[in-house]
Amino acid sequence: MTARPSKTIVGAAHQQLTLAWWAQRSDYELVVSGVVWQECTAGDPEAARRRLAALDGLSVLVRKRSLPILNPVPPDHLHTRGASRRRGNR
Repeated sequence: MTARPSKTIVGAAHQQLTLAWWAQRSDYELVVSGVVWQECTAGDPEAARRRLAALDGLSVLVRKRSLPILNPVPPDHLHTRGASRRRGNR
């Protein structure tokens, strides 16, 4: 969403899937972890600004205690895998 277009077919496909999902984000209650928020502040200031703008309006999860990671997600996968749920499913 905020990255430069990928030069690889797989990378470009991932970006297209992300954009398609992002267009439907209002169907979900989105949250972001403090760790992801911190990651978004790193690097080029202009790129960080764009990343933080994409997170605007999302709830930040508060870490209360350490929990085991039961189903780790590789770093190159979407953080949205476990950070969203359908609205109304509480």
